[in-house]
Amino acid sequence: MATTHIGEHVAGPIRFKGKAPSMGSAGILLLIGVAVAIGLAIHAFVQMQPTRTLIYAVAAGSLLLLRLLPLIVHLFRPLTLDLFESGIVFSRGGRQMRIPFDQIQAASLQSENLYANGLFKGHYLRTRLWRHDPLTHPRATCIIDGRFKSEDPALSVFGAMNEKILDSLTVSMRGQIASGKRLMLGRQITIERGILRTRNLQFPLAEIVSVGIFDKKLCFWRKAESEPFLRLDPDQPNACVFFSLVKEDIDRDEPVVESDDTSFGRILFRRPCSRLGALLLVIIGVAGVAGGLVIQIHAGSFSTWSLMIIPGVAAALLGVRMWRLNLDIREGGVRRRKLFRQRSIAYRDMTLFKYSATRQYYNGGYIGTALAMTFGGTEGGKSTRISYSTTIRNADDDLDSLRDHISAVLAARFHDQILAGQSVNWGPRAQLGQDGLTFTKSKLFGKGETLSLSWHEIPGHTLHEGVFHLFAEGQEKSVLQIPIGVDNFFPLYFTFCRLHAKAAGPEGSDGSDGSDGSDDGADRSVRAELGKSG
Repeated sequence: MATTHIGEHVAGPIRFKGKAPSMGSAGILLLIGVAVAIGLAIHAFVQMQPTRTLIYAVAAGSLLLLRLLPLIVHLFRPLTLDLFESGIVFSRGGRQMRIPFDQIQAASLQSENLYANGLFKGHYLRTRLWRHDPLTHPRATCIIDGRFKSEDPALSVFGAMNEKILDSLTVSMRGQIASGKRLMLGRQITIERGILRTRNLQFPLAEIVSVGIFDKKLCFWRKAESEPFLRLDPDQPNACVFFSLVKEDIDRDEPVVESDDTSFGRILFRRPCSRLGALLLVIIGVAGVAGGLVIQIHAGSFSTWSLMIIPGVAAALLGVRMWRLNLDIREGGVRRRKLFRQRSIAYRDMTLFKYSATRQYYNGGYIGTALAMTFGGTEGGKSTRISYSTTIRNADDDLDSLRDHISAVLAARFHDQILAGQSVNWGPRAQLGQDGLTFTKSKLFGKGETLSLSWHEIPGHTLHEGVFHLFAEGQEKSVLQIPIGVDNFFPLYFTFCRLHAKAAGPEGSDGSDGSDGSDDGADRSVRAELGKSG
């Protein structure tokens, strides 16, 4: 299967779900014809002209049948998509429509995780394509709007199509910028002759030194600035194309001189601390000020109760201050601002990380997940801790990525300690060693039996409902349970998976868990297991 216009066939066909270019008759014109015919039939019926009434009714029925015919065909002949080197082909019932990549002028590529009652259920990819940029042509309509879920076998083909379209549009955008053409990234964001202009800023594209995806936004940073100057929605036309172009052009090896405020690097994302206390202080403060003023007005002179104004103002200002307290996640560490000081811990100085997530239900309905994190380490040679808790809906992808990053940093240290012959405590009853795992079995009264399992004697493990379960050969039930809320659970879980995967090697890893016996394979296995456990 080949064409001279869009190259050789690459993959497909796959069944396409979503909006696609119409290959049938003009549906709107047919519906207009049906409406006109019905109107004429009614008019003829009122005028007592049965012949004309019958003719118009037959015409209306025929046009309606023509409109319904493509819908009937859709039910029995599904729309399929084939991927070629330089384009895509839609097919249905022997009819085809070819769309070369160079005819696509704008794209929106979006990926989103799916949750149900706080449990991770996979993710989906969504692609929207336009023949004309909707930012410069407001009347341009989306020609393709397709979604594929992670369990759909067609996802790989759909993903490959997205990569080819993104590469094509990136090359096109690079050429347009080089030629000095004016491009639009939003209502008030333009690029012209290599200069990016926003509502308040104007500077060369070369000043962008870092990009990232945080808070479900495409973020861009300039040199010596801690916060991103530009955030774009991924579903915005060509936002992903601009992100890809800038990311390719950034020289990551170039040293960046940071200001004192960015000693921990740029702010990747920020999370507000608990604001309930701040809200109560503001309410109490406003009530105190209002009460003091009312008493002062009615008394007509100074009264002791008028002094309520002073603590009221103080309480309101303190509440406003507390409202602005945040947990800053930076490139090099974590920083939390308190009322009159701040605490910071660099990732390299962390020695403890604690993470727990508890799904909450009310009358059987999911109402949120209580998330708690504790960071421990040294700051200026002194031991310090930073705690953070909040309630989220389903999950927070950025905090999950932070958990995995810190866990990987600490896991590397634990891994080196174990390879050096040391053992590391994992929870109150288990120890990780170079040759395997040693643990004490749980017992209702007294101390249980101490057992040792080599890596080859551990057939598997699971994470379920916030508890790690370890299985031994010949045992149907788990022989060890560790709740994820213990100190350094996730760093040591990463370490456990890495050592277990290395011991299993290529023979013990069949790829079913995403592990190939290497460190990268072990990390993929960890993230796959965390995804299953939600």
